[in-house]
Amino acid sequence: MESSQILRAGLAVLSADEIQRSIALEIARGRIVGWERVAEASLSQAERGTILAPGLVNAHTHFDLGARRDRVSPGGGFTDWVARLVAARAE
Repeated sequence: MESSQILRAGLAVLSADEIQRSIALEIARGRIVGWERVAEASLSQAERGTILAPGLVNAHTHFDLGARRDRVSPGGGFTDWVARLVAARAE
């Protein structure tokens, strides 16, 4: 069985709707498996200044660019590439 670890923080973002102060989180397999409030006085100075939050994901994409992959070559700098992309879109 995989072991878990306890992370303590002054603030933890548990979900989009739930933020808790002075908290101890139990983490196993990369997931929160339990949590409990703790007395703020029991947190170290570093823990009081710690904020635990989920990792951020950049889900930004441009599906329409896949069709132009062979028509707009990379290189020449970003501005140059955007000019070639705009021209390809206009065709």
